[in-house]
Amino acid sequence: MKWTEVRVRVAAEAVEAASNALIEEGAGGVAIQDPSLVDRVKRGWIWEEDGAGVVAAAEGATSPAGREMTVVAYYPTTERLAPRLARLRERLRDMARCGLDLGAGELVTTEVDDRDWADAWKAYFKPRRLGRRMVIRPSWEEYEAGPDDLVIVIDPGTAFGTGTHATTAGCLLFLEETMAGGERVIDCGTGSGILAVAAARLGAAFVETVDNDEASVIAAKANARDNGVADRVSVTFGDGGAFLDRFAAGSIDLVTANLVADLLVRLAPAFARALRPGGLVIGSGIVNTRLDDVDEAFARAGLTIVDRKTEGDWVTVLAARAGDGPAGRRPRVAVTTLGCKVNQYDSETLLGLFTRAGYDVVPAHEEADVYVINTCVVTGRAAAKSRRLVHRVARDHPGAVVAVAGCYPQTEQAEVLDIPGVDVVIGTRDRGRLLDMVEEARRSHAAEAGLAEPVPGLRLTPPGSTGGARPWSYEELPIAEFHGRTRATVKIQEGCEQYCSYCIIPYARGPVRSRRPEDVVAEVRRLAAAGFKEVVLTGIHLGAYGRDLGGTDLAAVVGRLAGLPGLARVRLSSIEPMEITPALVDLIADGVLCRHLHVPLQSGSTRTLAAMNRHYTPDDYRRVIDAARARVPGLAVSTDVMAGFPGETEADFEDSYTFVRSLGFSRLHVFKYSRRRGTPAASMPGQVASADKTARSARLIALGEELGLAFVHGLLGAVAEVLVEGEEEGHRLEGLTDNYIRVRLDGPATWQNELIRVVLETATGPGAADGRPVGEYSQW
Repeated sequence: MKWTEVRVRVAAEAVEAASNALIEEGAGGVAIQDPSLVDRVKRGWIWEEDGAGVVAAAEGATSPAGREMTVVAYYPTTERLAPRLARLRERLRDMARCGLDLGAGELVTTEVDDRDWADAWKAYFKPRRLGRRMVIRPSWEEYEAGPDDLVIVIDPGTAFGTGTHATTAGCLLFLEETMAGGERVIDCGTGSGILAVAAARLGAAFVETVDNDEASVIAAKANARDNGVADRVSVTFGDGGAFLDRFAAGSIDLVTANLVADLLVRLAPAFARALRPGGLVIGSGIVNTRLDDVDEAFARAGLTIVDRKTEGDWVTVLAARAGDGPAGRRPRVAVTTLGCKVNQYDSETLLGLFTRAGYDVVPAHEEADVYVINTCVVTGRAAAKSRRLVHRVARDHPGAVVAVAGCYPQTEQAEVLDIPGVDVVIGTRDRGRLLDMVEEARRSHAAEAGLAEPVPGLRLTPPGSTGGARPWSYEELPIAEFHGRTRATVKIQEGCEQYCSYCIIPYARGPVRSRRPEDVVAEVRRLAAAGFKEVVLTGIHLGAYGRDLGGTDLAAVVGRLAGLPGLARVRLSSIEPMEITPALVDLIADGVLCRHLHVPLQSGSTRTLAAMNRHYTPDDYRRVIDAARARVPGLAVSTDVMAGFPGETEADFEDSYTFVRSLGFSRLHVFKYSRRRGTPAASMPGQVASADKTARSARLIALGEELGLAFVHGLLGAVAEVLVEGEEEGHRLEGLTDNYIRVRLDGPATWQNELIRVVLETATGPGAADGRPVGEYSQW
């Protein structure tokens, strides 16, 4: 295997930006060279010299000013290297264009062999945190562990293959998500023993690890001893496939294999033979064969891939051997989702818990062992619908486990617990515990019926654990699979602290919590690698992203997504008017963000907005929208408007109606005010009669149709790019423009998930048009 060393010489102030660029292009880590070789130049900036003049910087450090430094990383020399280097050079140019002093800004590449790379490994390694609680650090670094941290100390100077590889990181993340104690684990390709040590530290009863490199075996034994798990980690010199054949079929709970992709293909039958029903394999490696080959080999061996992490030329997969459940099948789960895009995303994460544990997912109308209802309470109607659905599912499926999650139990826990047939109640926190709670309920059902215990899935966390999540912290739950291959929703923020007087959501969702930028980038990168061309960033209060993290905001995390391979579009789900910053508008103008903003208005009446506690006036709102439209031609602005808020007079409504008409929105979402117990508005005087709310709502809906049609008419004759989502009835294709016009067009089915240039010819309704392919697509 050949490697390419990449050196970027930049001004010290640009070290962090250059390091991030290298890592985001697939480097497992970076080393930093400083010609002056100082030990400590600023508080918090800590160096470790290795004799070759290479020093590593501690995470979170601030760079010394006034010097040039060199950032070093290594990449496998494959056909992907050239486009990766081209992107890196473009990133450097972008940094300079944005005003960052790059100094020389040189990028130099040198081909090296395995031995040279191994010699540089100690400098290449740096401490990193993985998942919710695992911290990997080299033996020379100190780390002050938090109460939830599991620290594993590794000496990367003694063996190749430690810590910062994207594959090793992927294996460790999957280990942290799946280990629950008691498992027997086989580790093939130990490197320096990091996976074996991690499995033992996470609770495995016994780990047997093998490697065909003597230095790695010696290092693995030393690392097991240094981490206090030598009594539970047995290290052997030999071949992984032959080693697996020593064990009785079906006797192993978990196999880890940090190898090369073509070896995963060769060893798939051995993995499957060794694993018990429902057992897991975590496999990873450099992609030196088609990923389809890995999928096909695993499928032939009876292994189902339930999750995949990709980073540049590296891949890590989590696969399960089919389990033997009741009547010869695996347990089945059905999930029903009510409410918003955030709830839809949350349901995908809950499904991930079950699929990792060996469950099959079935539609809600089919028979299942477990029914999960992810609820909504944003309006009184939504709460009532949630309540009725829980009653119906519990009544219709008395033998199944019924679990209720989401905003309804978070705000009305006692009410949910009183519903006959409900077994598990969990709100919007600690959802990583859901599987443990469901498995306990299944065991209780089996005991009550006098049956043998059901075949359990692999627990994600020990009983009673919260999965390491602190109270009201952002809960990072992995998604096993996104359905479809065109657009995907990515949740990056949770909670709200606005306390609008009509809204129950802050009470249901808690305070603002933001997802770490690196986790956002990693998930979007994985989606793009899986074929998704568009991602929609969503959250409960999206514009508040970063307030709890410090040093970042929504524009910054969107900027980090620009240029990710395979990603064509980034869209925002909804944003408050006073959080539309010039930086965000610039991202739209530059084509990084889609030309569509959904900006909730709620009312165009100054008096009503004040009563709603909305923190802006109609004039404030207009200034923001006018500025964005002046900067971005063709910008679509949609909004939410409420009818019949307490105290809203006919004059207030007419002010609101007139204001909405004057703004020329592309789409209106109209809501009648819904009284929510526990909110200030519920006890306000001047509650509007139901008939008046209905009449006002009808006028706004009609206005929305008029405005939506007018917006489309204004775009007719223009050429737009349509991301084709699929076929509709009549075999015509359908997709969305970046400014959210749904377009129908004629073309081949192979255009699905492609960006097609189309001239908009006919308005077919609010927000909808017929189009004709142009240019290279016109002769299909």
